[in-house]
Amino acid sequence: MAKSGTPAQVKAKFKTWGDFNWYGMCAGLTHTVCRHFGYVTKADTAYPSAKAAYQAAKAAGKIRSTDPKKAPRGAIHYWAYWGKNSRGEMGDWGHVGVDMTGGGRDILNATSKPNDRYGLNAGTSTFAEIDGRVGTYLGWGTTYGREYTANILDPTRPKPSTPKPAAGGEPKPATPATPIQEEDDDMTVYVQAKGQDPVYEIKDGKRRQLSSPEWEIIKGAFEFAGRKVPYSKEKLSLKDVLSIPEAGK
Repeated sequence: MAKSGTPAQVKAKFKTWGDFNWYGMCAGLTHTVCRHFGYVTKADTAYPSAKAAYQAAKAAGKIRSTDPKKAPRGAIHYWAYWGKNSRGEMGDWGHVGVDMTGGGRDILNATSKPNDRYGLNAGTSTFAEIDGRVGTYLGWGTTYGREYTANILDPTRPKPSTPKPAAGGEPKPATPATPIQEEDDDMTVYVQAKGQDPVYEIKDGKRRQLSSPEWEIIKGAFEFAGRKVPYSKEKLSLKDVLSIPEAGK
């Protein structure tokens, strides 16, 4: 089910993550907005870079214009960009952001100098400010990647009125939706050690520490799919968790 929120609600949500550092994580930031204030699929696969998201959007015919002034609320803006990602790796990662008010006036993106700060190295910038520091503008579309969307509401629009019950009693309750059938277990579990904050993904016998936003996205994906997260909290010591081989080594 699609979700939505005003710019103020988006900002408030980002504040709950404290000073999580969004430096070099423009793709993750945009995905997070779609996750909490828009639509993502059951699989909820995050794109590894803004460039990859742009390529998917372009292949799906979702790039609408190269005129930022025509962009509506929730539009996704894409740029070509060569720079560092969150791991400090240089590459052709691209840049991406979500239009919060339309027309390229307030684009939420990963930046060290935002006009309105949403979090550490995250906040809104004008199109001109981003374009001046990043590089070639590739255009905007209504989706992040192939089909994810951000549904940003206009806070000045009145809320729709609640329909009154028809004469003769209360309205008939809606028929419950058909439960979502669980997919086969992919043998991935999530573990939090005793007295520790980090959550680790255990997959194929390897461990990987998750960032706070990653863990929020994963929990949300399971919630969206109507599935229970395979999560073990404080049942293992940190020594036990660290004894599991680290992914990539």
